[in-house]
Amino acid sequence: MLETKKKKSVVSVTLLLRRETNEKLIAAAKAAGRSKSLEATLRLTQHLNSVPELGENSYWEILLPKES
Repeated sequence: MLETKKKKSVVSVTLLLRRETNEKLIAAAKAAGRSKSLEATLRLTQHLNSVPELGENSYWEILLPKES
C-alpha cells in the first residue's frame, strides 16, 4: 500500500485583478516593504479570518463599479 502524501501547507493560487486593484496592492506592498505576493497573501488571509461569509450575491457589490 502506498503511503499517503501529506497535504502541502502552502499552495499557489493564480487570480485576475482589475488594474485599479493591482495598483492598490502594489502601493500597499511598497509602503509596507513587502512583495506583492506576500501582501496579497496577508490581506486575503486576514479577510478570510475576519469576514464570516459573503452573501449569495454580494460578489456583485464587490466586483461591479459603483455608479456615480
